[in-house]
Amino acid sequence: MSVVIRAAAAFWIAAVLAVAMFRSGLYFETAFYRIGMMLSAAGALAACGMAWRLARLKGRLSGERRKAALSHYAAAAGPLGVSALYALSLLRGPASWQATIEQGLRWSAYAGFLLVVLMFLEDGRFRLWLAASLQLAGALLAAGGLAGWFGWMQHPGMVMLSGDERLSATGARLGGFFQYPNMYGAAAGAFVLWQLALLVRERRAAASAWSACTAPFCFAAMLLTESRGAWLAFAVGWLAGLLLHRSEERLRWLACSGSLAAAGAIGYRLALAAGPGHAAAGYGEAASGGGIAGLWRSAPPGAEAALAVAALAIGGAALFGLNRKLAAVAAEGGGGAAASAGRARSVTGGGGERAGAAAPGGRAMSVSGERSDSAGASAPAGRARSVAGERGESAGAAAPNGRAMSVTGERGESAGAAAPGGRAMSVSGERGESAGAAAPGGRAMSVSGECGEGLGAAGTPGESAAIAVPASRRLAAIAWPIFTIGFCIAFWTVWSAVEVRVEGEGRSGTAVARLAYYMDGWTLLKEAPLFGQGGGTWRAQYASVQREPYVSGEVHNGYLNVALDLGAVGLAVFLAMLGAFLLRIGRRDAAMLAVPVVLLTHAAIDFDMSYGYYWILLFCWLALHSSGGRRRGEDERTQYQSDDGTNAVPER
Repeated sequence: MSVVIRAAAAFWIAAVLAVAMFRSGLYFETAFYRIGMMLSAAGALAACGMAWRLARLKGRLSGERRKAALSHYAAAAGPLGVSALYALSLLRGPASWQATIEQGLRWSAYAGFLLVVLMFLEDGRFRLWLAASLQLAGALLAAGGLAGWFGWMQHPGMVMLSGDERLSATGARLGGFFQYPNMYGAAAGAFVLWQLALLVRERRAAASAWSACTAPFCFAAMLLTESRGAWLAFAVGWLAGLLLHRSEERLRWLACSGSLAAAGAIGYRLALAAGPGHAAAGYGEAASGGGIAGLWRSAPPGAEAALAVAALAIGGAALFGLNRKLAAVAAEGGGGAAASAGRARSVTGGGGERAGAAAPGGRAMSVSGERSDSAGASAPAGRARSVAGERGESAGAAAPNGRAMSVTGERGESAGAAAPGGRAMSVSGERGESAGAAAPGGRAMSVSGECGEGLGAAGTPGESAAIAVPASRRLAAIAWPIFTIGFCIAFWTVWSAVEVRVEGEGRSGTAVARLAYYMDGWTLLKEAPLFGQGGGTWRAQYASVQREPYVSGEVHNGYLNVALDLGAVGLAVFLAMLGAFLLRIGRRDAAMLAVPVVLLTHAAIDFDMSYGYYWILLFCWLALHSSGGRRRGEDERTQYQSDDGTNAVPER
C-alpha cells in the first residue's frame, strides 16, 4: 500500500470523526442518514475488495495465514450481527417500526466503517496514520469545546447554563458539539488516558511533545463538563492503566498523572473565571435567553481566557520536560557503579539492553549482558577485560600482564574468576542470586545481580567499591512525591468549585433519578426478556411502567437499552463483540485497555451509545490496538511503526 493511499484513508477517517462531532455527535437520525449511507456503501466496497483479494491470493496463502486473515476481518461480524438482530425484530412486531429500522441502519453503518478500518490496518504501517487521525480528532474535540466555553465559537448548546445546583454548581457546564456534558466528558477523559498511555512509553520527542501538550487541554475540558459520571469512569480507566502497565511505566504513569492533574486543574479554575458563569449570579434567567446568557454572548473574551490557555500550555511543557527526565532515568535502568580511586567498575544490564562500564584510570572494567546480547569490557592500558555469556555458556576474559580475569555464569550456576597476581577478581550471578569474588591481596571485589537488583563491591581499605541504585527506586523517589502533590492540588482546586453539588446529590440529585429509570427498565425487560421488543422500546413503553413522574427518552444505560431492544440474546451478542476486541487488546497490549474502559464504563450510567460518534471513535481505538502493538515480553521503542514498517530509534 502506497503512502498516498494510506494518507488518503487516514484523512477520510479523520473527516468522518470531524463531521460526526460537528453534527451533534450523530445523535439525531436526521444528522446520521447521509453519513450512515456513506459508511454502509464504503463497507460494502471494502467487503468486496477483501473477498476479491482473498480469492486472488488463495493459492499463495497457507491455511494458517488464510485463517488469520479471515479472523482479522471477522471482528466486523459483531456489528453486523447486531444489525441482523434488529432486522429480525421486524418479524415479531416491534414496539417502534421506525426506531427498529433506524437502529438496524446504524449498526450496518458501524459495521461498514469498521470493515474499512480493518482493511487498511491489514497493512501494519497504517497504524501510524490511524493514530494520527485519532490525535487530530482529540485536538478538535478539546479545542472546539474550549473555544465554545470562552465564547470564541458559537454553536447551539455548547454550554449548558443552569441556576439549579443539582445540575451545575458553577452555573455552566461544557457540552461541546455533542450538546451534552456527560458524553463530552467521557470522550475527553478517554483522550486524556490515551495521551497519558502514549506519553509514558513513547521515546520520540515529537510524539511525546504532542501528547504532553494536548493532554492538559483535554483534562481541563473534561473538568469543565462537571460530569461526575465521566469523572468516575475516568478514575476507573486511570486505575486500570496503573495496574496494567509494567513496573517502571507504572511509576512514570503516576508521575505524569500528578503533573497533568495539577496543570489541568489550575487551567480549569482559570477557565471558570473566563467562562459563562463569571459575569453574574442570575443563572435562572438563562433559559429565556436573557440574563447571563445574553451578557456572556455580548462580552468579548477577556484576559482570563488567555491566562487559562497559557497556564495549560505551560503545564503541557512542564509535563513534557518531566516525561523526558523520567525517560532518561529509566534508560539508566541497566545499572551502574563507579569505584573510588579508579580501581574497579561493574555494570550488569537486564533484558538485553545495553550495559557498559568505564573504569577511571583504566584499572578494571566489567560488563554483563543478559539474553545473549552483546556484552563486553575493555580496559585502557590492557589492565582488565570481562565478557559475560548467557545460559551458562562459557565466558571469560584474560587481562594482559596478569592483572585481572572475570567469568560470568547464568541461572545461578557456578561462576568464578581468578586474577593472577591477586590484583582483581569479579563474578556476576543472574536473578539476584548469590555471587561473589575474592581477590588475593585484597585489591578488589565485585558482585553483580540481575534485574536491577543489588549490585556492590567491597575491597580492602577503600581500594574499590561499587553500588548501583536500581532505576525503579530512582523513579519511585520522583514519581510518588509528584503524584501526591499534583493530586492534592487537583482535588482541592476542583472540590472547592463543585462541593455544593456533590453534597446535594443525596437529597434529589440526578443519580437518584437514574435509579428510577433502571428499576422501571428492569420491569419493562421482564415483559420480553429473551428477544426484546425491537428498537426504541424504552422511548415507546416507559410511560406504561414508570413509578415516578419524569420525562426521559433515554434509559441512561447503554447495556440496559440493548437488552430492552434485543433481549438477553442480543445483549449476549453485543457483549461478545466487545469482549472479543478487549481480549485481543489484553493479549497484545493490556495497558491500552484503559482507554476503552472509560467509554464502556460511562455507558453503564448514561446514553453515550446513542451517539454515532461514540461507536466510530470506539471502533477506531479497538481496531487500532487489537491489530498491533507490543506483545507480552516485548519492549518496542515506539508505540506505532513508521512508514517503512520499522520502529524509530529512540531519541535521548
